[in-house]
Amino acid sequence: MRRMTQELQFLKTLSERIALPKNDQNELRRLENGFAGEQALDRLQAVLTQEILPCMDDLLLKANSSCVQIDKLLVVDGVTYVVDVKNYRGSYLFSEDEWIRNGLPLQENILEQLHNAMRAVKRIFIQEHVSLEVKGVLAFINPAANIEIKSEVSDLILTTRDISGWLLDLLGKAQAKSDTGHWQRALEKKLFPNFKYKRTLPSEFSNRLRSGIACRNCGKYHLIESRYSMDCLDCGHREPKETAYVRSICQCGVIFNDCDLSLAMLCRFFGETVNKRYLQEVLAKHFEVKFHKGRSTCYLNKGVLFVYWFEEKLDYFNGLEKRLNWNHAPLN
Repeated sequence: MRRMTQELQFLKTLSERIALPKNDQNELRRLENGFAGEQALDRLQAVLTQEILPCMDDLLLKANSSCVQIDKLLVVDGVTYVVDVKNYRGSYLFSEDEWIRNGLPLQENILEQLHNAMRAVKRIFIQEHVSLEVKGVLAFINPAANIEIKSEVSDLILTTRDISGWLLDLLGKAQAKSDTGHWQRALEKKLFPNFKYKRTLPSEFSNRLRSGIACRNCGKYHLIESRYSMDCLDCGHREPKETAYVRSICQCGVIFNDCDLSLAMLCRFFGETVNKRYLQEVLAKHFEVKFHKGRSTCYLNKGVLFVYWFEEKLDYFNGLEKRLNWNHAPLN
């Protein structure tokens, strides 16, 4: 599963509880747009190649003292393709080693991020004795982008019209059973360990946060809590109560990603109507205790959304959904 970056999770979750400053709004739009482009390429690849192509997505590699992010990496017929996905709109011209958008030169060279990623992969392969050629691919996934290349470039530059044909061409070259272990292990050794986005929320922000459990369907906060469910008065959506509490605890963790979770913090986040006793039960059942401090308990904060935090327990929560639907199924 491709994950949102932790910065995107933070800004998106925060925007659901407070109006963001203009600069954060712009960054949120940029991150959402980029993530949508990466997902679009993932879907296209899945449909066309049925996951046959050896692939790694969303890599964060150590490169000396910094890190390098790679959208997609494919290995076919002895070649490693480092793919940088761009979900751009508008007219782009590459001429005399310069990118021009809608008639104006860009401040940065779009290809430099790709070349930086390629250099990182090449270094790792040399260090780990992996004999694979490394090529760069710049994939413009948005059909609203018009791309014109007037200068010679060693990288493969694809528009949305080219991508399907390129993937099918790779599929034709791929071996039915290819050994992916060596190069994957080499890259996995260099993955950035336990990377965590941290941003301290200013007190003037935290004091203005909308408290409570939001409906996961419409985002409104007008919910009625029953024994087993949370029911939205605006759209009628019903969610298992346990899931709603766990999901909201994760949201608190995303926003306050630089802090451990505590009952006092969560009570403020859930608001005055919080079922404190039930909240304590959910914490004890699903969240790891980090340490005890006097009469207080602090819980480990992974700082990610519910779908990622509980990725390995989704079968359990899907079971809650089924039981809730059975209990509320209409009688014939």
